[in-house]
Order: sequence, then structure tokens, then C-alpha cells
Amino acid sequence: MTRGSLAVSLEGLLRHPLATMLIGFVLTGVVGTLLTNHFAELRQKEAREIEQRDIRRKAVVEASRLFSERLGRAEALSVAIEARASKEVIARFKQLYDDAEARAPEVRQAAALLMREAMLESDFESLRAGIDTRLAAKRMRPLHECLDRAAARVFAGGDGAAVLQDCHSARLLAESQACGDVVIDGVYDLASLPALSSASPDVERVRTKTRDRIARACP
Repeated sequence: MTRGSLAVSLEGLLRHPLATMLIGFVLTGVVGTLLTNHFAELRQKEAREIEQRDIRRKAVVEASRLFSERLGRAEALSVAIEARASKEVIARFKQLYDDAEARAPEVRQAAALLMREAMLESDFESLRAGIDTRLAAKRMRPLHECLDRAAARVFAGGDGAAVLQDCHSARLLAESQACGDVVIDGVYDLASLPALSSASPDVERVRTKTRDRIARACP
């Protein structure tokens, strides 16, 4: 069949009454499939975004609980010792503080799991290292030892307030609170990065901002 005769044949087919219906049917199927796939992808993306937001919220809540209960109880005990309250009052606040410290490992594990799930692995490892060195080792652990010594001095009949002054409990408490607040903000910001493209300029901007804020609050 020559090219000319083929063209004539095709032209004849296209003029057939059923040709338009057949072409429309094919196009409808193709377009329908494309639209269906497009909307399915949109729904999956929306579901992933909702799930990521929920994980981020839970990570922030757990990180906040990890710091707020311990520091709140530490502050209450410190105030009672500084005010030279009775041994009974100080003993009650000390027990509340010890209870919070005893729960801390469980809360820390839950927070770490959620943070790991919410963040990119490198961001999680970097933030966790900062928490361990800048907050836990340099501030919260010395604060815990300071409060223990002060309470022991009170129970032995001595002046616990003098111990707090010697070990700088007020400074350690203030720095722990400021550092903890910045860390919680960092959890929220870094947990937003998995939703962004790795090529987005916002990724490095968020990392730099978080790193700088933690360095300033927790030198």
C-alpha cells in the first residue's frame, strides 16, 4: 500500500461515524487515568504531611515534658532551700524532684524515639549530641548534684542556701531553662525539614539558625 493510499484510507476511517466515538473513548480513558493518578498522589502527599505534622507535634511535646517537669521541680526545691523552709517542706519538694529525675530516663527514651522519627538522621544525631554535651553534662547534671548537696546539708542541720550559692544553682537553673527552650524550638524547626526538598535553601538556613541559637543559649 502506497503512502497516498494509506492516507486516503485513514481519512476514510476518520470520517466513519464510529471513529469520533472511539477516539473520544480512548482519550477519556487516558485522561481519566492521568487525573486519577494525579489526585491519588495529592492525597498521599497530604496524608504524609499530616502524619509528619503529628509526629513533629508529639516530638515537641515529649521534649518539652522531658525538660519542664525536671526543671520545674528543681526550681521549687531551690526556692524552698533558699527560703530556709522547714525540713518537712524541703523533704517533700526533694521527693517530688527525685521522682521527676527517676522518670526522666523513660521520658528521654520516648522523646528520642519521636525525635528520630520526626527528623532526618543527621539532624537528630547533631541535636542529641548538643543536648548531651551543652545541656545535660554542663548544666542539668551539675544542678542535680548541687541540689542534692544542699538538701543533704539541710537534713544534717546545716545551711543549704549557702551550698546553693557556692555551686551557683541559680545560674545553672536559668541556663538550663534557656537552653531547654531553645532545644525545643530546634526540635520543631528541624522536624520540618523532611517535608522540604534537600535542594531547598530553607534546609541549610534552618540548620544554621538552630545551630547558632543553641550555641548562644548553651555555650
